[in-house]
Amino acid sequence: MTWTPKKIQVAGLGILVILLILVGTGFYSLHEGLSVVDAFYLAIATLSTVGYGDVHPITDVGKIFTAFYILFGVAVFLYAVSVIAAAYVKREQKAIIDIVERRLHAKLEEHLGTAKNKNAKKMQ
Repeated sequence: MTWTPKKIQVAGLGILVILLILVGTGFYSLHEGLSVVDAFYLAIATLSTVGYGDVHPITDVGKIFTAFYILFGVAVFLYAVSVIAAAYVKREQKAIIDIVERRLHAKLEEHLGTAKNKNAKKMQ
């Protein structure tokens, strides 16, 4: 498998998301005294901005961590969306360029063919 810059970028995003979940789970488990399952649940609910409210940070440090955790999580999510959108736009752009190139090539061949025929008639 060849690692293109795009594949490296996507893999890096995946690793970053996993790290975010692990950091959140660890923090909520250690500093908020939650079970690992509740901490994982809170990390996922927070990163996804669902925030059901059934499990939430209680300490001031937990609340401050959560505020930055949300901001960083949303930034990573938006970056991931921009990477996906850029790939889609690039694919569409390439398709449009291919269509335009084919049309221009056909027009050029048509024009050159017409010019050759006119020159051939003049030579006769």
